[in-house]
Amino acid sequence: MTVKFLVGLILIFAYFIIVRYIIEEIISPHVIGTGNYFEGTHFTYYIFDNLHWASKPIITSTIIWLVINFIRTLQNEVQLNEEKKKAEIQFLKSQINPHFIFNTLNNIYSMVFTKSEQALPAIEKLSEIMRFTTYETQKEKIPIESELKYIESYIELEKIRNTKTIYIKLDLVEVKNKNQIIPPYLLLPFIENCVKHGVLDDVKNPVLFSIKSNSKKLIIETENHINNKLKDVHSGIGISNLKKRLKYYYPNKHIFKVKNDGIIFKSYLEIQL
Repeated sequence: MTVKFLVGLILIFAYFIIVRYIIEEIISPHVIGTGNYFEGTHFTYYIFDNLHWASKPIITSTIIWLVINFIRTLQNEVQLNEEKKKAEIQFLKSQINPHFIFNTLNNIYSMVFTKSEQALPAIEKLSEIMRFTTYETQKEKIPIESELKYIESYIELEKIRNTKTIYIKLDLVEVKNKNQIIPPYLLLPFIENCVKHGVLDDVKNPVLFSIKSNSKKLIIETENHINNKLKDVHSGIGISNLKKRLKYYYPNKHIFKVKNDGIIFKSYLEIQL
């Protein structure tokens, strides 16, 4: 780019000098009997003369062009990055929906096949979840209350489809403002991760899921005993997906920590609102 620019600049100067010399020192004396400068002016003089008088406007216009081009390039990069981020967010959302719905439909199919009385309530809860995924997830931000209702339906669905009694303690007492705006699917990965990888049927050690929210902060904490009988403990789409979305929605405004000692898994998220 730099070489092409310099070559172009040299060619512009050369073209201007040659054309001016031909017009003023060759054509003009034959047409009107006099040139622009004294008789015998050498071509070398035109080189220095034009470099002196033309360099200022050319350099000034070049600088203006470079600044304008730089600004346009930055604007294009910002626009492309925004479009890339939006596309990535939509892709990350699409990773969540099929994953949960596919597993749930498999379980409901089993209930229907065995003619379980829980089949209809399970379908009802799934319809509530589908309603959320169809309408709310299309929005950039939603009230926290909408996702809390989603989580309650999710937990109820888990209780219905599990053969054993499951124990999940959902603490929402310190949610001061249920109209607080958040991105959709911000809370679900936490509870989904606990359900997928935790011990759910231990009455003495229930899954703990706590949300605290006020005008300045949103804090989410979870704790569960790890079900070591499961493979790929605490891995998969949910947590890695959440980390990417947090970087997009809350850059430099969140703290996300997980602790896994092989027995207990804890997660902590704090967001500056």
